[in-house]
Amino acid sequence: MKNGIFFVLGGSKSGKTAFADGLAKKIGKRTVFIATAKEKDDEMKERIAKYQAKSPDSWHLIDAPEKVAEAIRSCKGQTDVIIVDCMTLLVRNLMMQNLGWFQEDEKPDIIGYETFIENEIKKVLEAASEINGLVIFVSDEIGEGLKPETKLSKFYGDLVGRMNQQVAAFADKVFLLTCGLALELKSQSVSIDQVVMDLVSDNIQDF
Repeated sequence: MKNGIFFVLGGSKSGKTAFADGLAKKIGKRTVFIATAKEKDDEMKERIAKYQAKSPDSWHLIDAPEKVAEAIRSCKGQTDVIIVDCMTLLVRNLMMQNLGWFQEDEKPDIIGYETFIENEIKKVLEAASEINGLVIFVSDEIGEGLKPETKLSKFYGDLVGRMNQQVAAFADKVFLLTCGLALELKSQSVSIDQVVMDLVSDNIQDF
């Protein structure tokens, strides 16, 4: 199977995980699911247990809350499809483990946080590009949900938004899920230069 990187994102309960799972079931015989969730409470444990119960017995599960690049590389030559679910939690885990949550009255090193997360995501994407198969990243589009009430949650949302842009730019295909329906974005995206050229060719001066 040819190398490929897909990015699937959407809001809460949008159907993004089901879409990623559906792709894996139809495309590959050997699938690895890399989970970034931590079983930190009963609710999360229950959600993980339900997902595992619905997954095919042939799927191999790897728990990798932070070391996703290493987990991906460990699958090299042994799988057709890798699902990483989800990138949003990866950002959270990396922030908590390596940088720590700052207090509301603190002024965090924003550039330092952003640079660290960007470099860690770059490592994950580089690992994915080495896989002879399909790697599917799943992430939340949290910027379109409820407005953050604290500086901390707003900053975390900013980090996730930048991570989503980084992965989307690297991916071969980007799927946006809403109401269980998927739309492929990358083939339909336009650049600023393209928009300007269209305006010039249409002789549009005022708009």
